[in-house]
Amino acid sequence: AETCKLAISLGFDRFDATRIFNWGTYSEEEFKNVSMFDENGEANKELQKILEDSIFKTKNIEITGNIFK
Repeated sequence: AETCKLAISLGFDRFDATRIFNWGTYSEEEFKNVSMFDENGEANKELQKILEDSIFKTKNIEITGNIFK
């Protein structure tokens, strides 16, 4: 949410979020620590809370990219 607010303050009109996948870059444990999704591809509690921020309900923010299945 803070990154989106910064982008708006700088005049950007879109926020492009991309989901990360583990292509062998991380160990299983490391990936669990960096991923915002659980092993079923569902947003974890931290991401769910972030997405509740009112910034994501404004017309200035459009979440695109490969974030959900």
